Amino acid sequence: MTNKKSKKQTATITAATAETTTAATTACTLPSADRLISKTQLLTKIPISYVQVWSLMREGKFPRSVAIGNRVAWVESEVDA
Repeated sequence: MTNKKSKKQTATITAATAETTTAATTACTLPSADRLISKTQLLTKIPISYVQVWSLMREGKFPRSVAIGNRVAWVESEVDA
């Protein structure tokens, strides 16, 4: 029984490690010099409405937003490009 339990624990630890590694990789995809800007900051930077931004994002003509909890933000360098 000890063997089965240790295999189960190993599988759980392996799965948890994989999730943590994936989250860390996703979090580290942004260069450290880039900052995130909020929807309000975005709309003061560009002369179009949020509806137009959303439409352009769907068409692939504007950088996609990044979800942060229940809020969204954009990478400033991508918006400026």
